[in-house]
Amino acid sequence: MIIKTIDIENFLSYYGKNEIKFSDGPTIIIGQNNTGKSKLFDAFNWVLYDKAYKTEEETWYETKEWLADIVNRKAKKECSEGGAIITSVSLIFYDEEDNKYLLTREYEIKKNGKNSWDVPKKTQLYLTKTEAITHNNTDFFNQDAVDKIKELFPTNLSKYFLFQGESISQIMSLSSRSAFNSALRDLSRIQVFENAKSFTNKVYKRINKEFEEKEDSDKKLQERKVELSNEIEYFKQQIETSDKELQTHIEERDKAKEVLDKKDNEIKKFEECGKLLNKIETLENQLRIRNDHRISEYENQQKAIFDEWMYAGTEKIIQSFLEFYNKNKKAKRIPEPIRQDFVKEMLSEELCKICGTPAPKGTDQYNNIHAHLSDKSLDKEIEMINALSTVADITLMKVKSIPGEISNFHERLAKINEDIDKLKSQIKIKEEELRNVIPKDITKDELKLKDFARLQEDRERIKNEIEKIKTLITRCSLKKENAEKELELKEKEYQDLIFKSSNKKEQAKVILAKKINEVTSDFYDKFLNKLISDIQDSANTYFKKMTELNKALSGNVRVDSQVDEVYTIDEDGNRIYNINQANKVSLQISFVAAVLSVSNSFWETYFPFVADAPISALGGNNKLTAVKTMIEIFKQSIIILKDDAITEDPESVKSDLIRDLIDSNKKITNAYELVLIGDTLEDQHTQIRKLK
Repeated sequence: MIIKTIDIENFLSYYGKNEIKFSDGPTIIIGQNNTGKSKLFDAFNWVLYDKAYKTEEETWYETKEWLADIVNRKAKKECSEGGAIITSVSLIFYDEEDNKYLLTREYEIKKNGKNSWDVPKKTQLYLTKTEAITHNNTDFFNQDAVDKIKELFPTNLSKYFLFQGESISQIMSLSSRSAFNSALRDLSRIQVFENAKSFTNKVYKRINKEFEEKEDSDKKLQERKVELSNEIEYFKQQIETSDKELQTHIEERDKAKEVLDKKDNEIKKFEECGKLLNKIETLENQLRIRNDHRISEYENQQKAIFDEWMYAGTEKIIQSFLEFYNKNKKAKRIPEPIRQDFVKEMLSEELCKICGTPAPKGTDQYNNIHAHLSDKSLDKEIEMINALSTVADITLMKVKSIPGEISNFHERLAKINEDIDKLKSQIKIKEEELRNVIPKDITKDELKLKDFARLQEDRERIKNEIEKIKTLITRCSLKKENAEKELELKEKEYQDLIFKSSNKKEQAKVILAKKINEVTSDFYDKFLNKLISDIQDSANTYFKKMTELNKALSGNVRVDSQVDEVYTIDEDGNRIYNINQANKVSLQISFVAAVLSVSNSFWETYFPFVADAPISALGGNNKLTAVKTMIEIFKQSIIILKDDAITEDPESVKSDLIRDLIDSNKKITNAYELVLIGDTLEDQHTQIRKLK
């Protein structure tokens, strides 16, 4: 199958209509945290299987459990009472014969009141197949469409071609009840051979029972036949008991591994929560500073503006005074004030220093100067008039600046309020991110007091429990192996007795039934071993490619059907226990890739590989190598990754390895960036930007 497009409308974080086109090869989609990467992965799961993943509960839920929550928040906010919202996801894909398929899942809700919705429990599913040669259309609806999708995209394989880190523990377990064995049946059609083996075994048991019940004429032979039958039955029961014990221990181990994975995720989330808490604390500090700034602005600026505002409206009065003053000043009706010390100085020197005329004592000039020495001089009044004009000038300038000052004050205040609103919005976003990653059983305050050391101790305890269970598995396996060896010896002796039996007719039937059973069992076992061996070889090849730049010991991949596990071994065949996180992720992807690629080579049925950030835990070159390997492995890969670049920093964007790969790799013809837009939580939604 090759997916060509996905159309998403009002689904979770996707508002309105959104389209992403895919090429036959790789498509890379990047985005920061909480931009809609996982919701895009959910869209694939929802349209195919009617399920989406609730991050806060770490569980897959069907639409009947999501109900209105699966509909985009912004669309619900904008919906008027009595209106309806259609949520839909559509896929266009082609099969190996180039037949075209259009698959659409729709869910419609209606608004009854302010916070009341009419929500159906079922979605509508439509599938149209267009024949490549005839172009004839065949339509499938609801259950018929579901059945057809199961043929095209088998549910047992979904965890492999729709790869999500949360389900990896199920994928990496090889126990008889695991996703691996279910996938093997669908991938290899091995169930046909399994059924044949089961049928011939039942026939052999029935004929053998008839032979046992037929008494032989040779009494010693008959006695030994009965003894051997009882011994064979005993060892079979031992094997069956060991098998049950083994299965119980494997299930215990798998459950413990799931708990360990959850504990690892909790520790990882704790670290992520810690980062978010620090970010929230930083934003809250910035918010406090801006609030203090706003208070300071009110306290310091408001009084100054108010003092000036008192003169608002006096501009004309002041202007008229200044005009009157300047007019009289120009007409010299307002004399310049003469200082008393200056008058005394002129009298002592008998000289008018204003006009330069000599003023000897007793002359009119002298007496005129002396007249200005009077206590009734207008100098003070004139000084006051002149000072008043200066004050009027300054006041007029201030009065004229009042609108600008008020405007500047409001602008500064608006900027502070804008910063405060932005910080509040950022805090809300980070709080939302925190709610998505915080363990559901603790509060934010409890998280601050979380004992990280205790978490690590719990993880070590679980690891020790797993090791103890593995020891029990090994003992059970040895017990079973010894019983199988004994059973083989007893059955061989029993077969020798068959050839000595006098009951020739029953003898011939048993020999023939046994031969047929051995052939079908041998064929099944060889086919299964070849299949697992091919998966192991392919996984090892991919693993080597993905870890070639990792300095840590990577080892060789081992797909162990005895202990039902996938792990790595060193050159001496010893299991590597302290595998680092980078190699662990690479091992997981390599195993998944091997299962799918072996199926492709067996049956020429190709599945697109849609991966939800499986390698976000890797860094730098390890991440780059993993992406390059996936590009090489799969006929079509849709890889959703966390964007490592700091988008606000052009240099960070320019130097990002994945963005550089997108630009330089010719195989990548489509690439997208997911961003979150919207000022409030209700308005926030995912926007898809095409990078290539």
